[in-house]
Amino acid sequence: MMTLAFVIVGLAALFYTLEPLMHEKFAWVEEESEIDEEIRTLEAEKKIYLKALKDIDFEHASEKINLNDYEDLKVHYRTKVAYLMDSIEELELELEEEEGEDAQYDEEGDDTQYSDEDERAVKDNRYDEE
Repeated sequence: MMTLAFVIVGLAALFYTLEPLMHEKFAWVEEESEIDEEIRTLEAEKKIYLKALKDIDFEHASEKINLNDYEDLKVHYRTKVAYLMDSIEELELELEEEEGEDAQYDEEGDDTQYSDEDERAVKDNRYDEE
């Protein structure tokens, strides 16, 4: 009888210990915007072109490609990288503007009343403690 009690208590303890592992785990992850996805895609593409530039430098140094082909490829890949960098920069600015609008929207929902003097003090980065 005592053995049965130990088995029941042991199984209950085992269940209590393993029960959290049986549930699906959730993580608080913000949904990525389309801009974030596009930036990540462009970054990956840029990385590919930068690797290609290193590869053609190596091939030219080991005399596997001639000078004309090397210069043509180098100009082509550098142009692609520059275009991608500009595109990424534009998207990052767009993302910052979008986040700024979200922050502004959050502020508009605040119904706290401030005096004009308080607002000027905050804008001037000075606030006298009274």
